Amino acid sequence: MNDFFGTIPLLPAFFLKTNNEEIVGTIKEEFLSEPISSFYLKHGGKWLKDVLVIGIEENITEEELPETHLYGALKELLPAMSSMVFPPDSIKVVPIAIFRRVGIIEID
Repeated sequence: MNDFFGTIPLLPAFFLKTNNEEIVGTIKEEFLSEPISSFYLKHGGKWLKDVLVIGIEENITEEELPETHLYGALKELLPAMSSMVFPPDSIKVVPIAIFRRVGIIEID
């Protein structure tokens, strides 16, 4: 199974829903206790409950990239790539800490 997931690039990202807003961002997989592929294998497309993020909202300027050969091509490509991964109206953050609220389960 490791070989299978090793060939599929899985974006190390998080998607949180709170009220009517979506909060999204990318994370560095090397700081996780398990690889992203492990999470997808266990949970599929479901959301985890009680996940909290402390982060900094990314405030993006409305200024556009300069009109040069490379930047001109990227100007069209980058917004399309971003909207394929993250909802356009989502709040993008740089995470400082991601953690889960842990409940206590009593076993009889």
